[in-house]
Amino acid sequence: MNKYLRSLEPLAGLIAARDPIIRRPDGFSPSIAVMQLSDLPAFAKLALLQRPGIYMGVRYPTAADVLPDATCGEGAAVGPRALTKLTGTGVSWDAVILFTCESDGWTKLHVNDGERRLTAQLEAAGNVNLLFDQSPKRYPITHEDMRGMDGYVAQARAELVRMGIGILEPPPLDVRPEPSRLRRDLTDSVPHNTAWADTQVVPESGGNIVPLPSSRSRAKGPGFAADDPVGTRYSLNFGGLTAEAVKIGPSEVLVLRDSEARLAEIDTLPAYISRRRVALREDGILVPHPQDPTKFILRDNLVFDSASLAAKILTGSSMGAGSIWVRIVDDVLTAAGA
Repeated sequence: MNKYLRSLEPLAGLIAARDPIIRRPDGFSPSIAVMQLSDLPAFAKLALLQRPGIYMGVRYPTAADVLPDATCGEGAAVGPRALTKLTGTGVSWDAVILFTCESDGWTKLHVNDGERRLTAQLEAAGNVNLLFDQSPKRYPITHEDMRGMDGYVAQARAELVRMGIGILEPPPLDVRPEPSRLRRDLTDSVPHNTAWADTQVVPESGGNIVPLPSSRSRAKGPGFAADDPVGTRYSLNFGGLTAEAVKIGPSEVLVLRDSEARLAEIDTLPAYISRRRVALREDGILVPHPQDPTKFILRDNLVFDSASLAAKILTGSSMGAGSIWVRIVDDVLTAAGA
């Protein structure tokens, strides 16, 4: 059994021996259609699939140690659009998941925003190799529409989980391996071998970082927040990477030595982030992982101007700090003299 196929196994079982499944939750909520791509021509003209929507194509892996492939797109008529795009890519896609909405308030603007959000969810979950057809764009939407899309994506994820499809769900934090090298205490201030992502000074609140007792809890709490106190420790929640960081100033974070970074970069990664990753490799700060060819590790502690910049550098993606840096509860380090 392919170890990466677990989140998609119910998908294959649901659609292998029956008609396509269409899930319609009540209210202003997503309507989701799941089917084999070979069935899409017969159903693409359904009224539901003539509405604006987002599609995901999935290709099952052919080997036990290979991730599935996935792609994401959108269209004013999601059924025909998915059929055209997925059969014209040169990739033999196996299944398709279609997201739309039957409300009169559902427009192409919502679909554009939904594609960007669902693509980010796919990327962050780390269950697939994400293949881009074209870069999702960020379109301006009203505050009300933004809140509406927050609810739409949350309900879409919940509906997929109810169907047994975990493609958008990251692995649970409490089952991820955590090497002992990331469990050490910080007994010094910013060390002499700390690398800096940008030219900057040590924050005024700096000083010796004092570890809490060894019996402290390591439960995971909410994500990064700008008002977290100096000394708050975070764990990375992205695609199987293991990394830890400590907030050392108003916005600055210290990412600990031996934290992992992803080798691959998304096609839409901002050029300045890509250049900075190259510079860190050339400076010998990001070095090849000794056991995993898909990753780098940090040779030294690394200070970033912001948690968001650290997130992008480590993941090779456009994900922000709030979604992937998870606070370690009851493991807040305090700066001496603060």
